This record gives sequence, structure tokens and C-alpha cells, in this order.
Amino acid sequence: MRFKQLTINNLRCFEQIELTLGPKTTLIWGGNGTGKTTLLEALSLAALGKSFISNKTQDIVKKGALGVSIKAIIEDEGLDESTIIVRKTKKSTEILIDQQVCKKASFLAQRIPTVIVNSRAANLLTEGPSNRRALIDRTMFHVEPEYVTVWKAYSRALRQRNESLRNGRFGKLHGEWDELLVELGSSIDRSRQEIVSEINKSLAGDALKEVFGPLMLKYFPGWSKETGYRAHLCASRERDQNLGYTSVGVHRADVSFHAPHGAIAPELSRGQAKFLVCGVLLSLADFITSKTAKNPVILVDDLAAELDDRLIQLAMEGFGKQKGQTVFTAIREEELLGFSHDIEKVFHAEQLHKRCPH
Repeated sequence: MRFKQLTINNLRCFEQIELTLGPKTTLIWGGNGTGKTTLLEALSLAALGKSFISNKTQDIVKKGALGVSIKAIIEDEGLDESTIIVRKTKKSTEILIDQQVCKKASFLAQRIPTVIVNSRAANLLTEGPSNRRALIDRTMFHVEPEYVTVWKAYSRALRQRNESLRNGRFGKLHGEWDELLVELGSSIDRSRQEIVSEINKSLAGDALKEVFGPLMLKYFPGWSKETGYRAHLCASRERDQNLGYTSVGVHRADVSFHAPHGAIAPELSRGQAKFLVCGVLLSLADFITSKTAKNPVILVDDLAAELDDRLIQLAMEGFGKQKGQTVFTAIREEELLGFSHDIEKVFHAEQLHKRCPH
């Protein structure tokens, strides 16, 4: 699946523009504040029904406009076309696929799998675990239609258990909530472990091994592996009652990168961390393809920032091996063109503003 054409109305700095993207690779370049990232944001809105920058609609709507709309023409490998329209106002979101109302944004994630390498990629290794969990969970949303349902059911059961912990009703209901969390959480855990296993296979690849040496992604499920989920949850009841929330479970899971001598994240420069995350995201794209037979769209914001020439070259080689569509941004055209001869379309963001009606 790939984006063929994109029409944007009232998104941030753009009033109305239309782009025809390259079948395989597109580069959008320009100075800070020219709207490069906004164009990737438009693609994420069409693919996911939401922005990867802000959850607040008022942040993304052009000043003076009532709402934003994105229209995307997409085509699959057989060149069959579909039209997706996403409209957002402060009060509502409307998604249409070929003029039919789509009630669940998760359906879009399965229709157009999309992997995003944003400008904060390096932070993924040093920020809190919630973003690392979300990275794995978003991948499963593309792969398993039921994963979203299971995750929502787990989140609902977790809220109810936490509420019962706080209001003193936990004694009567703890068995019901515990069993539900164990059942749903174990399902989520199995899916996550499958992804981690695939990532570890990719970490043995030549490019990452050349830069970092032997690496392994370690997964911590959110409870003691020795004790087991059910037993650990039971053992934590008194503590949870004192805290007022559930302290063990898949909502507390984390992953970290380890070299033979231990955790590697504290040793990495920002450029190295970003390159490592790029490698992980490429492996996730491969995982999606292996499970769905769909080649994900990859959106890469400001790849060259913080990377030296060697890492840019290795990263571009990695992205070049992908069979799906990739859209890059860069401050200067030559930042990426000098490392790849396969970029089919190039847009200067500042020139796109001149195409907007005024």
C-alpha cells in the first residue's frame, strides 16, 4: 500500500495544497518552519486518523479555520485505488474510506500500515518506558485486528481494579479483576514477546552489528518471571491497596538494549541512539510485512540531524532495502540526495507555500 496523492486543507501553515508522491521515495526539504514535518503529519493523519505530534486538534488547525481535512488517494500493489478522507474539528473526527464512514481509526492502521521515525527518535531509549511499550503496541495494531480489542479490555479492567483499590471495594472484587488482568495481560505479553524476538533477529544484521557490536533487546513483562503473573499480582495486593493502583502487569512493561557488558543506552551519543532506533523501526516494518503481506509506509523526519555521514549512509541503505514507500524530510536537499540515487520526487517546502491559494 502506498500514498499516490495528498490534498491538505487548513493544516497548520498550509491553507490548501496537493502533492503527488513518488511510488517508492519522496524527499521534502526546506528550512525550519517551512512545513516539512507538517506534510508528514498530514500523511499520518490519513494513515492513523491522528497526528504524531499533537493530540489536540486546536494545535494543528490553521489559524482562523474551523477544522482540518486531509484527502489521500492510496493504491495497493495491484494498483487498485481507494480514497481516504479525514476531517477534524475541535468537537469531532470523521473518517471516510471510499465515501463509507469508518468508525474506528484502528481500521486505518490495518489498511495503511505506517512506521514513523520522528525527530525525537533518539529520546526513545532514554525517556520513560511508556513510549517503548507504545512502539510495540502500535506495531501489533497493524498486525492483529483483535489486539486493539484485547488492549482496550485490559485497560478497562485495570481502571476498574484501580478504582476498587481506592474506594475500599477491592476485597469483594479482587478475584474477578485479577483473573481478567491475567487472561488479557498474558495475551498482550505473548504478542509483545513475538515482536521482541523478531527485533533481536534484526539486531544481528550487518549494519547494526558493525556500529554497536553484539546487541540484544531485553523485554521485562511488568511482573516477576520467576513468580509468574498471577502469583505476583496476588502477592502485590496489600501493596496495591496502600498505593491505590495496580503495580504489576503489562502496563508496567519495558524493553532495553543490552551489549554483553550491560545496558547500552547510557553510553550512546544521540546520533548513535537515533541510528539504533531507525534499525529497530525497520525491523518492525519487516515484521508487519511478514504478518500482513503489506509493505508499510515509512515517514522519516529530519534523518540527517545528529547523524554523521557514515550513519546517514548506513541508514539510507537500510531504508533503501524496504519494498514500501518512504517519505523523508531534510533541511537541505543535498543532505540525503548525496547518499541515495533512488529518490524519485523532491519538493522544496517553501515553494509549496507559493502554490497555496491566498
